[in-house]
Amino acid sequence: MHNSDIALSVLRLLAECGRVSRRTFDMLPYSYRNTSVYIKKLVDSGHIFKSGKGDDKTYLLLGGGREILSATSPQRYTPELFDAVKQITRDNKRSRLRGDVAAAMSLAGFAIHPDDKPAPPASTPKPPDLQYSSLRDLLHNTQPHQYGQIIRGRAMYTKHLTPINCYYDSLQIKYSISPKH
Repeated sequence: MHNSDIALSVLRLLAECGRVSRRTFDMLPYSYRNTSVYIKKLVDSGHIFKSGKGDDKTYLLLGGGREILSATSPQRYTPELFDAVKQITRDNKRSRLRGDVAAAMSLAGFAIHPDDKPAPPASTPKPPDLQYSSLRDLLHNTQPHQYGQIIRGRAMYTKHLTPINCYYDSLQIKYSISPKH
């Protein structure tokens, strides 16, 4: 049940974006009915947590969901990623807004996962000239990425070389700039 594309998409979205509203899941490329069925199964099995009612309904990843993702891709879904997401889910209302923005950006093709983008502060180099090819290369700044050795069946990810088309939450930027204690 939890190995379905829908369930994994819901879990991945929560792992990378934190707390999200129910409406956010409607942006997934699945039918409303099927998405609702899998969300209910994930809630009932204790993999995700639902709070609120109506338009204030939000979802949060729980330990069971983290275990599924870690078993699926232990190098991508690490304890460090889950700890970073905990930072942005402290305040319920604000974390929902943050999560919804991150989810919308992710579903629009922006890099959200820390491994998919350069660590802040990241900079974009100046193009050598204003020719179309130079500007195109600046925007198409990705390369395929795979964790560990190349093994058949292991998922490939897209890694951005510059922060173009990457989403950074304000806390990611704040903690990357602030002095370390």
